Amino acid sequence: MRPITPQQNTKMRLRMRLLAAVLAVGCLGGLTVRLFVLMLRDPGGYAARAADQQLRGATLPAARGEIYSADGTLLAASETCWTIRAAPREMADDAVEPAARALSEILELDYADTLAKFSQRTSNDCLLRRRVDKTMADAVRDGAGRTVWTAYKFGRIPAASTRRGILWAAF
Repeated sequence: MRPITPQQNTKMRLRMRLLAAVLAVGCLGGLTVRLFVLMLRDPGGYAARAADQQLRGATLPAARGEIYSADGTLLAASETCWTIRAAPREMADDAVEPAARALSEILELDYADTLAKFSQRTSNDCLLRRRVDKTMADAVRDGAGRTVWTAYKFGRIPAASTRRGILWAAF
């Protein structure tokens, strides 16, 4: 190996310092440009991304099973059923009797009681029947081309019940 002279050693140190200075100026220049972009050109960019991320909705299905007692009896299950409600205030006057007749037949209710509930024209919410199965809810939804709103809510319910959800019927 060849020995390094003091003059070569000084040149090497000078090149190393120059290389370190160029690297430092390059890194600091890049950071300065990025800071300029963040602060002056796009000041609300990260705020908008954060708000979008925080307010984004996600529907997560509940992974639930059935609950059994120690002796194997079913205590609770996650299933779907519908609650039938009507809005008498939104019904036309000439549609009250036909709606009461149709819904009392479909839901197997007393016609006089249904007509009495629909006759309270100031009511915006009239409970007709709870824990209705899918076929009966579909019959209400399809019955005579009436306007129906559905909103499903699933949850843990007792084993004697079946499914939860809300089916709004307005005639």
